[in-house]
Amino acid sequence: MNGDPAACLWSHIGRGTGGVPRPCGRGTGGVPSPSGRHWLSAESLWERHLKSAESKWERHRQSAESLRERHWWSAEPQWEALVECRVPVGEALEECRVQVGEAQAECRVPAGEALEECRVPMGEALVGCRVPVGEALVECRVPVGEALEECRVPVGEAQAECRVPAGEALEECRVPMGEALVECRVPVEEAQAECRVPVGEALVECRAPVGGTG
Repeated sequence: MNGDPAACLWSHIGRGTGGVPRPCGRGTGGVPSPSGRHWLSAESLWERHLKSAESKWERHRQSAESLRERHWWSAEPQWEALVECRVPVGEALEECRVQVGEAQAECRVPAGEALEECRVPMGEALVGCRVPVGEALVECRVPVGEALEECRVPVGEAQAECRVPAGEALEECRVPMGEALVECRVPVEEAQAECRVPVGEALVECRAPVGGTG
């Protein structure tokens, strides 16, 4: 009787109603009721773990699909370009893309500030220009699964931009030099200089190792 779960159950039901509670097998080799609660608790934890894993996998899958779509867009000859707007909504950003002539216009609008970016196709490359509106922006991006922090802070009339991927330190600075901007990216092991020279209303980007030409 002591090892019978049904007898144990009825003995607990009988408590307070005139029934006689039994030890339910405690110390007699039976199955105590706390073990049943522990089993249910473990099952609940495992189910929550599975749901969490499924949720993370779904987010990963959606992120991968988004990356594939963006890669497809970038692989296409973008003679018609996009307008991309990012507007903070709580803690998230909404993006919208609209075709504008033959150029790609991208605008990011945080609260109270704005930054317009346009990209114009030029052969097989893209000429990029970034035009701050009003004050400069402080922008931080931290993707899930990788450590990539990007911040833009106004430094005098220029903007200092630092990007720190996982495992390396990458410093990027933009300083006005005449009518152009010099952009330096300095990883831990090697250094590259990137300059942007105005061409019409856009900026041409070139990259060369520090100390080299190009």
